[in-house]
Amino acid sequence: MEYMGIPDNPLRFPISKEEFDKAHYVMMGMYKLLILLFFVIPYLVLRVLT
Repeated sequence: MEYMGIPDNPLRFPISKEEFDKAHYVMMGMYKLLILLFFVIPYLVLRVLT
């Protein structure tokens, strides 16, 4: 059985497809929050202070 062209390999990912999808979405959300925290907020603060 394949998922998006990637064959199943229980030794590499011993989690279900649903658990992997949930972890993926959580990590993408954290990535976007970190981009906001480290790039956008300091930029806005510098724009306000100058």
